[in-house]
Amino acid sequence: MSEAPSPKGAHLVEAKPLTFVDHVVNIFHLVIKELRSIRADPTMLILVVYAFSISVNTVATGAVTEATNLSVGIVDEDGSDLSRRIAEGLRLPTFQPETPSPISTISPAISRPITTGSGTLMPGMPFTVNTS
Repeated sequence: MSEAPSPKGAHLVEAKPLTFVDHVVNIFHLVIKELRSIRADPTMLILVVYAFSISVNTVATGAVTEATNLSVGIVDEDGSDLSRRIAEGLRLPTFQPETPSPISTISPAISRPITTGSGTLMPGMPFTVNTS
């Protein structure tokens, strides 16, 4: 006559626990898959090589990667609080003490390698400063 209904999922085979060798084989296959996919993208290959060689070596040998001792010239035509606060924000060791300059000296100063860059705050320029 009719057979008793089988329990749900009785046809599934119970999975065996994975061994260490199974994990190693799985990792090996994933590494091979990733190496094949990265071969198609030369830019990513260059970034990976950089990240795991040059970048690590630079940090490990103690090379300085931050800008320090930058010279700055300030043209403060309006003497405003904003100008003063910007000048105070340029601190050692990243910046050398600022050099107040008249606007007539900016063009020649930019041509020489003494000043890295300059900015001008003109009287009446709209600025919003958030202090929090």
